[in-house]
Amino acid sequence: MSQAGFPPNRLYLDSGASISIMFNKNLLEKINKLPNAAHIKAGGSNINLLEGGVLHDDLGYLLLPKSGYYYDKNALANLLSLACVFNKYWVRMDARIDNAIYVQSKTDRRLIRY
Repeated sequence: MSQAGFPPNRLYLDSGASISIMFNKNLLEKINKLPNAAHIKAGGSNINLLEGGVLHDDLGYLLLPKSGYYYDKNALANLLSLACVFNKYWVRMDARIDNAIYVQSKTDRRLIRY
């Protein structure tokens, strides 16, 4: 569980996040110290993100960016920046019919429903 009580394998798409942060180390690979820390504010606290990694290969089917993830064992949840997903994929939200977010690959047109 995260510091806020969120399940370790649940991913949250965050429309207000500019970066993606994971607290579950098992969702990432190749976690390394970053040459420059990322500084963010969350819950009124200053947080320095010192480590980063890539999405674990086992999660490749999710149509999410492979790299650009920050790791912090004290993060509130596994937060995916919707802006980062938008940069790589087409994203459509359909709240009226089935309350889902659809992400589609720009290269091979694969589609996944969240």
